[in-house]
Amino acid sequence: MTTVLCALAACAAVALELPNGKVVRTVETNGVTAIYFELSPEETSLIRGVVALPPSEKWNGRLKGFGGGGPANSLNDRGPIGAAMQGWAAVYSDLGSSRGVSTPAQIRDYGHRATHLACATARAFIQEKYGRSAHHAYFVGGSTGGGQGFHEVLRYPDDYDGVISMVPANTRLPLHVYFAWNLRLMTDAAGKSVFTDAELAAVEEAAIDVFRDRDEPWARGRFLTDSRYDPETEKAIVVRAVARMPSLNKPDLLDRLHKMFTGPMLDGKRIHAGVPFSGSFRKAAGNQWMLQWFLPKGRPLHSVTDAELCEWLKTWGSDCNACDPDISAFAARGGKLLVWAGLEDSICPYPALMEWYDAAERKVGHETLDACCRMYLLPGLAHGRGRGLGGVDDAERIIVDWVEKGIRPEIVQGSLRDGTKIDLKPYPACFEKVRPERVKVLFDTDMKTDYDDIGALAMLHALADAGECELISVVQSSRGNAGLAVIEIVNKYYGRADIPMGAMHDGGVVHPGDAHAFGLLEKYAGDYRYRDSAKAPAAVDVMRQTLAAQPDGSVVVCAVGFMTNLRDLLRSKGDRHSPLDGKALVAQKVKKAVIMACSYPNGSEHNSKGDWEASKVTFEEWPTPIVFTDYQYGRHIYAGRAVSELSDTRNPVRDAFRFKLPPRDKVNDKTYDRLAGHPSWDETAVLAAVRPIGTYFNIERGTYKMVGTKGDNVWIADPKSPNCRLVDKAAKEEVGRAMDELMCRPPRRTATLRRPKM
Repeated sequence: MTTVLCALAACAAVALELPNGKVVRTVETNGVTAIYFELSPEETSLIRGVVALPPSEKWNGRLKGFGGGGPANSLNDRGPIGAAMQGWAAVYSDLGSSRGVSTPAQIRDYGHRATHLACATARAFIQEKYGRSAHHAYFVGGSTGGGQGFHEVLRYPDDYDGVISMVPANTRLPLHVYFAWNLRLMTDAAGKSVFTDAELAAVEEAAIDVFRDRDEPWARGRFLTDSRYDPETEKAIVVRAVARMPSLNKPDLLDRLHKMFTGPMLDGKRIHAGVPFSGSFRKAAGNQWMLQWFLPKGRPLHSVTDAELCEWLKTWGSDCNACDPDISAFAARGGKLLVWAGLEDSICPYPALMEWYDAAERKVGHETLDACCRMYLLPGLAHGRGRGLGGVDDAERIIVDWVEKGIRPEIVQGSLRDGTKIDLKPYPACFEKVRPERVKVLFDTDMKTDYDDIGALAMLHALADAGECELISVVQSSRGNAGLAVIEIVNKYYGRADIPMGAMHDGGVVHPGDAHAFGLLEKYAGDYRYRDSAKAPAAVDVMRQTLAAQPDGSVVVCAVGFMTNLRDLLRSKGDRHSPLDGKALVAQKVKKAVIMACSYPNGSEHNSKGDWEASKVTFEEWPTPIVFTDYQYGRHIYAGRAVSELSDTRNPVRDAFRFKLPPRDKVNDKTYDRLAGHPSWDETAVLAAVRPIGTYFNIERGTYKMVGTKGDNVWIADPKSPNCRLVDKAAKEEVGRAMDELMCRPPRRTATLRRPKM
């Protein structure tokens, strides 16, 4: 034992004994005491760590341990100090690797011992400072840190009550065999890459293509929601990759790809999972720092032999691996493990985690494992932020509630880059269809002269049928016509005649008469109430009632007409639905607005010009982000021909498009409408409102501003603006096909309509 003196905040110098260790220094930062220590449990060991302690009056009674990343060969104190500023006592260690790792003692420290001793050291400092122990302790780490969490759970189950393990490197030695295996397959005898970057990208992109028709719309074409290996899928990916990049069509290269997909084999045994479909091959061949620890200095990394890898596994696996399926001791003391992996992570491939979970279930039984472990597999998550989800939202609250309140997580949520929430089921139920949080849509349409409004409304119903959105109300932004009757007819066709509806009563744009009802009023007589929109409920009242009933920040306003209703909503006062004025109500309830309006980069456009004063107010005062889809973007996306040619004679969407769309022999590449259909301004807004924007579109930050008194507008680019406009990503033909597919879907719960007159 070595006795050291440590000055702790708010107390006198005290004598504290550390096992073969010493306090190097203490630092005070904003009331937090950071204690830097060193431990030497064996002759060649040197573990460096830091414990951060908040003032007594601010301590929440808990300890948080932090994991490292990669070789963890530095003392990162930012995490512990930041946690202490939030009321946690916290600890981190460098795993004893700051000076390199070469001896058995250093391997033990790096593998598991340093994490355990750091926890014990933190508990000693906590007891000395506060005169009591932490009532609960938690550990959080990713990659190497995730593996540390597994070691704590399996080797030292009494250290922590709750563990969050993200993309864990718990299969440490087999994982580094996987890296070495992939490096050898990616290089020739001279160490030169046998694949070009373009060839590898072709394989990764081919995987996205193969799964395009299998994946959910919110992931389609961007990342995979189920990338589990099977030979037939591998063949399909390779065929498509060769079609993209014919230089791949060589037996040697195809054999190398196959071996990377299926994983390393030594002595006829599979050692680890392979590269997941759509994962990065380059990253799967990186991370060779552990190989550098054990190969002689200057030895080419790609020259490692099977015999050396086998010896490596045999010698160091017991100290470095956390693969034991026996989690019973951790479960018996009430410990909880929250773990997740990414479906496109090629650094810590998720199938290895699935294998551990399945083995643990066989070892301890489903009931025991289910009581102490929740594992989630996240679409689009790589080793760090990938193309899809970034992690499990609010994980710290989830683990604390599970440990301290007994609230066991089932469905949790992750967030896409644009903020869309995705419901996540735990493994193995996660491979059931993953659904995003349903988008609540308030639809504001002029439903006047053009029929892309009908297409947009049909798409919203199809998306609602698929569980992608909830259509919470529809209001009309022109008055004096039968547009609301058309809305009623379509709503009833899709079995949603009870959706709240409203119309303008005063001001705004007036288009009197029935001339713009697309020929539907007679055919569907009796299936609407408001041939005169003036008799319908007031739009603003409907909007306020609808918004007041929704959760905060949950509504997307999709506006494809004039801005009158939106302006009037902003100007509204508190009422029986909510004491908030309109602007405050929107700020509280609306996530974003998607508005079809304006001409890029300047000019005038029908929707923004029609009631230009309302447009000016709306664009300047709307309190949440606005996504603009302007005239230029939707002008050359054509859709609707497919729905117009459906054989179903009791389909008002088909009837409207057939009524308005010129026949095929009357269109060409110079006419306003085309073979594929009609320009799709409003349908574009629906896709942007419901599906993640990145599915089809890129964005340019900035905002539209109304100028002058004649309805002109100008685009003002601003990379810091919360607003944006849609710009090209997917080919417009692809976007049009997505619209057609939705408009052609039959309703899932069609109401009984009066048979139309033929």
